[in-house]
Order: sequence, then structure tokens, then C-alpha cells
Amino acid sequence: MFLVKRNLYQEYLRYEKLLRNKVDKDSFETRDFYAMIDVLRNPQANYGQYSFSIQLLTQFVKNGYGIAPILLIDEYDQPIMSSYEYGYHEKLGQFFSNLYGSAMKGNSVFG
Repeated sequence: MFLVKRNLYQEYLRYEKLLRNKVDKDSFETRDFYAMIDVLRNPQANYGQYSFSIQLLTQFVKNGYGIAPILLIDEYDQPIMSSYEYGYHEKLGQFFSNLYGSAMKGNSVFG
């Protein structure tokens, strides 16, 4: 899980630098984006706090560039399959369901 969180954090920082002057700093989406950076930076943050991070990131990117981004998630099923195989599905299954669901099915950016 550390790698997922760290990679999300790095993507947030990358897009923050690219788009900081292209988004409305007072919009709710932008405020939520910056709040998520704080969550991802916090070592005490729980999985539920950043399970919708991809959805927020894609909204921020769309707001900055004016078009919906293309989201590619390679081997998205591997963490879910591993969670069953190694016995941590009960702990992280809902996180992955929320993360992928909000990123793909529940994401109005692609809607």
C-alpha cells in the first residue's frame, strides 16, 4: 500500500507544478486537490481518506487543460488478486473497490 500512496502523491505533485497557474484556486475541486496532497503526505492517513484520489486528480487535470485526460491503469486487477492470495482482502478490498470505482465507473470526468 505504501507504493500506491507514494505514487499517487508523486503524481499529485507533478500535476500541481504543471497546472498551478491554470486552475481556479478558489474552486472546490482545486481546494480538494490540495487537501488530498496533505492527506497523501500524512503517514497516519488511512486508506479511506485517499480512496477517491484518482477521481480528484483527473478532475484537476481536466480543469487545468480543459479536456478529459486519458486514464490508463495497467494490471489493475493484480492488487485485488494478491489481496485474496495473501489474505489481506478484508483489510484492503474496499479500498481498491473505491479507488478503481471512483477512477473509472464513478468518475464524471469521463462521463
